[in-house]
Amino acid sequence: MIKKISMLIIVLCSLAVIGCGVSQDEYDQKVQELEEAQSTIADLEQELSSTESELQAAEKEKATLMDKVSGLESSLEETKQELSAREQSLSEDKETITELNQELSSKDQELKEANGRVDDLEQELSSTESELAELRGHIDSLQTVMQEKDNTIQKLRQENESLTSEAASASESNE
Repeated sequence: MIKKISMLIIVLCSLAVIGCGVSQDEYDQKVQELEEAQSTIADLEQELSSTESELQAAEKEKATLMDKVSGLESSLEETKQELSAREQSLSEDKETITELNQELSSKDQELKEANGRVDDLEQELSSTESELAELRGHIDSLQTVMQEKDNTIQKLRQENESLTSEAASASESNE
């Protein structure tokens, strides 16, 4: 379109120069101005084309960067959700640890009490075993005494029988 305008300007300038009876110097000056204007227009068109290419490249880069930003935002949201889930899990784990520590403390106390009871029972057993040993010793001495008495009784019975036999024999002889 710019080329059409520049051609129109050339034609109009040419007609104006021819129709007005302009001098050759003025005509040459106008032609030179026109050529300079056309050169400037060509340079501007080339610059415009280059700028449009750069703009398209920048828009493509912008679209690519926007896609990256969108992907990063999505990744950030996923990471936030994952972090939230891990924080929740960590909180639950801390609660579980607290409960287990309380249970451990309670069981530790129960174990101390049970160990105390075991110590008491061991002392009681030791005391009972001492008493039992004393009683066994006493039983042994009583058995010894009983054995001696049984032996004495046996001797006395034998003596009694012997005396009874002698008395019966003496009574029979006296009769």
